Amino acid sequence: MAFLDINPITSGHVLLVPRAHVPWVDGLSPDAHAPLFARVRHLAPSVAMGARAPHTGIIVEGYGVAH
Repeated sequence: MAFLDINPITSGHVLLVPRAHVPWVDGLSPDAHAPLFARVRHLAPSVAMGARAPHTGIIVEGYGVAH
């Protein structure tokens, strides 16, 4: 699931969240990692174009609080 952040760090700040519930990102199965990062690659050009950015960056977050 992908959506724009309600408190963006920068223009085009998109959150990409797996549908599987795991408390920590490293709890995702190997089978869940591949589709998640394939979606990142699919969305990145559109996000960059929409944000008028030369490229996109990826941050894996979710280590501060289990959710």
